[in-house]
Amino acid sequence: MSRSCFTAFCLLFCALFAQMPYYGPTSPSQGIQVQLMVYDQPELGGLKIESVTFDGRSVGLQPPDLYGFRGGGGFQLRPGKYQLEWRVSKDKSAWPRTISYKKTIEIQPRDTWVQVTIKGSEATVL
Repeated sequence: MSRSCFTAFCLLFCALFAQMPYYGPTSPSQGIQVQLMVYDQPELGGLKIESVTFDGRSVGLQPPDLYGFRGGGGFQLRPGKYQLEWRVSKDKSAWPRTISYKKTIEIQPRDTWVQVTIKGSEATVL
């Protein structure tokens, strides 16, 4: 691999992971990895995410990309129940203009990894 290809690969790798902050502890623990991904609704005029809070921590959002991806983060959490809250904005002619959603995410002791995806008004847990 040439030096310029290696440099380009390193820059791309760093750029991909710089968008997804890690909110967990810095020392090893027995926590479970939780990955949070946030998307606007892909339809034209769909819901736009305004803010996301997970376990009392605000998740930083960026302008949407071509697929509506707004950001996310990684968390290292112990088994238990955690509150996920997000607020979306609708079309300017619709009322109410913003709607808040809440979902309780339950992490089981047998889980090894949990992915939470928000797309507009829907939140799925895998």
